[in-house]
Amino acid sequence: MEVQTELASDDIKHLQRCINDLVSLLALPAIWSGGDPSQVLHTLLDALMRMLRLDLVSVRLTDLAGDAPVEIVRIAELRGLMPPVHEICDALSQCLENDSRKWPPLLRSLMGEGDVSIVPLPLGLQGELGVIVAAAQRRDFPRQTEALILSVAANQASIGLQEARLLSHQKRLASELDQRIVQRTAELATANEELK
Repeated sequence: MEVQTELASDDIKHLQRCINDLVSLLALPAIWSGGDPSQVLHTLLDALMRMLRLDLVSVRLTDLAGDAPVEIVRIAELRGLMPPVHEICDALSQCLENDSRKWPPLLRSLMGEGDVSIVPLPLGLQGELGVIVAAAQRRDFPRQTEALILSVAANQASIGLQEARLLSHQKRLASELDQRIVQRTAELATANEELK
């Protein structure tokens, strides 16, 4: 009877932590509102590393304008030898070239010895914004609650990135409009002086 009580208590604590993490994720847009895509991604990756005790979390953001994709990686401090960060990014990039739905659930020797369980999460409706990859050297990763948190995080990031891109586009249009107004004002002033 006492063992069941302990298990129930552990389950309750686990669910409470999950709820707290979900509330924290839902609060992130207040932090990055009005920021650029880089701020959205850095804030999100730091939060995921802390919440889920990940060994690695990476994001690859595709640029709709045709520029090179942006890659950001967070790696937990691990014991033992680990390949340099650029080698990990290269290994992930090779995977990211393919459809993330076809990825294997385990990658071998990605972060030194042992297998790493990975979860790819597309950003945007069809992954058009990019992909987040969460990885842990735990065999049970991701548990149901972790999968839920990762899914909510990807949705929040997608909304934040869309908002940041829209805001950036609006600022660029406003700047172009300001330049046209200045140019047109100068032309009108010149024309007015000629008429006098």
